[in-house]
Amino acid sequence: MNRRSFLQSTSSTIAVTISAALARASESPAASEQGHRAIREELVTACTEDKLIQSGLVFLPSRGPSKPTAVVWVHGATANFYYPSYVAIARKMASDGYTFILGNTRMHDIGCVLAEAADGSVLRGGTLWGLPSKEPLDIAAWIDVAEKNEHASVVLVGHSAGGPAVRRYMAERTDTRVIGWAQASVGLALWPPRADPERLKTAIEMVASGHGQDFLPNFRLSAGTFLDYAKTPDDIYDFYGIEYAKPAIAHIRAPLLVFYGSNNDVGSQADLERLRGLIAKYSGGPRRVDSAIIRDGDHDYNGQAAQVASVMEKWMNELVGEQRSLSQRRDPPAEFP
Repeated sequence: MNRRSFLQSTSSTIAVTISAALARASESPAASEQGHRAIREELVTACTEDKLIQSGLVFLPSRGPSKPTAVVWVHGATANFYYPSYVAIARKMASDGYTFILGNTRMHDIGCVLAEAADGSVLRGGTLWGLPSKEPLDIAAWIDVAEKNEHASVVLVGHSAGGPAVRRYMAERTDTRVIGWAQASVGLALWPPRADPERLKTAIEMVASGHGQDFLPNFRLSAGTFLDYAKTPDDIYDFYGIEYAKPAIAHIRAPLLVFYGSNNDVGSQADLERLRGLIAKYSGGPRRVDSAIIRDGDHDYNGQAAQVASVMEKWMNELVGEQRSLSQRRDPPAEFP
């Protein structure tokens, strides 16, 4: 059976799986605490600059206009746009008047098919096959979706492994639509870990011989993904300047929000203080750095959607107020006859 026949035979199963995942989100403690304000949820697609089509969900308030700034949330490793805890947070914020966009990147799930050639060969993605250096293309496409929904500004949130993707986007692009960015449960360690020289040599040889989508020997990661991680520039690898003297954070002025869960997450209050100390060394870093601990929250904030929404909404309201003040100061005084 070829891939097209397989997809046709399993399409109903896939649809049921997605519907069931969304239903679980509705029934979860995180969803139940949201109340019952009416919202709209729209299944959408985004087209990247390299012509990949990504799927996602847009959550909107159904009564009255949305608040001016939208949220674009980037998922972590092995996750996707319908991850239950993400959906719970999105529904809560939409019920409070915010447009919230959850979209797949080329790193979604453990593995996926991103595109299929005429000869039946496929381009694989996901945690084990995707190219993380290309994730900014996906993020740009989802910000475009926000703009098409009449939002001239967004805050960009990276959860877990989505955090480095957002960091790279902020480092590589000057996108005036992004008025703030957040790192949600993202560790401070240098990322990705430096490659073993012998394994790196093997990866280079495999990619050069056309076997980049094959796993490395005795290692559950494709050669192409491994090599792509190994090519991460130093300023992005050591993003906060733990060892490197010219980290990417020093050139990003947009306000930053960082938060962790209190329940066995990848970071703590001590890490938040350490982060502030690292950023403070560079005069050109974010204009403001805010932080929070999500009480009783685990790495995915299960059951704490309202608390995450409250932290983000307060921060976003302050950013919008600051943007308005800056705009008024830049505008010349009106001239009257």
